[in-house]
Amino acid sequence: MSKKSEIKKHKESFYLIISALLFGKISERSSRERIFTVLSFSFGNFFALIGIVFILHNEIFFGILLILAGVIGFSYLYYTSRFKNKPKPWLFLAFFLSIFTLIWGKAHGFYGDIHLLLIPGIISFASIFKPKHYFVISLIIGFYLLFLFGIENYYSQIFINEKIVIPEYQPIIIFAFTLLVSGWVVGSIIYNNSLKIKETDKQKEKIELLYKDMLSSVNYAYNIQNALLPSSETLNTLIPQNFILYKPRDIVSGDFYWVNKNQNKTFVVVADCTGHGVPGAFMSMLGISLLNEIILSSTLRS
Repeated sequence: MSKKSEIKKHKESFYLIISALLFGKISERSSRERIFTVLSFSFGNFFALIGIVFILHNEIFFGILLILAGVIGFSYLYYTSRFKNKPKPWLFLAFFLSIFTLIWGKAHGFYGDIHLLLIPGIISFASIFKPKHYFVISLIIGFYLLFLFGIENYYSQIFINEKIVIPEYQPIIIFAFTLLVSGWVVGSIIYNNSLKIKETDKQKEKIELLYKDMLSSVNYAYNIQNALLPSSETLNTLIPQNFILYKPRDIVSGDFYWVNKNQNKTFVVVADCTGHGVPGAFMSMLGISLLNEIILSSTLRS
């Protein structure tokens, strides 16, 4: 292995360890569950950052309130998803819209650029909810926005005349966060799928190896069973006019035929044992052994 390959392998191992610690093992969780954990972790940190921005612009009380609401709410979602394995997408939606409303009211509505925050929100909802819930989510967000627009139009003078708290670089922060969330969602899906494929390939190799070993054992059992059945020479000698139709379904068979001669008497047995495959083959070999023992015992007695 080249040095470059070793470095790449170490990096992948490092990423896997960090990813497993923060968001759980991929082999134990679905892509949707891991994405929910990633988004809960991300939004908790993002709203804390927005809270710090408000504090830096002398909105100390509101900034602390936003930090507490964002961190506590999304930390709870992160905890239940990461450690309890119980994602709560509807609670995620409620937390997001509640905190969005707080920021929207303080940043004076859509006259600012706070509406851009809906973009990562909608991306998140599409990622953590199942497709069957999309219509309901669309209705909720639609009525929610209509409600906000109604308030904003009714109190338009407040939103126009008041100075917006968050500075001009607010759109840059939200846009960067949107790209980050989109990248995490898409990256998580691609990364999870690639690891799932690798895991599937490993399992496939194990199954193929097990199948090969099992097939080898069954073929060996077939040779043993075939050796116990009467040979063509024996059949032609004892029953000159004969034919055999013997087609095991699973290589080995629970059916068997047996021919033997004792004291000028020819004994022919065609038997159907309980079971198919290996269990049936065990029964057939047991039947052949018992018949041989019976004939041998009667020969010795005579």
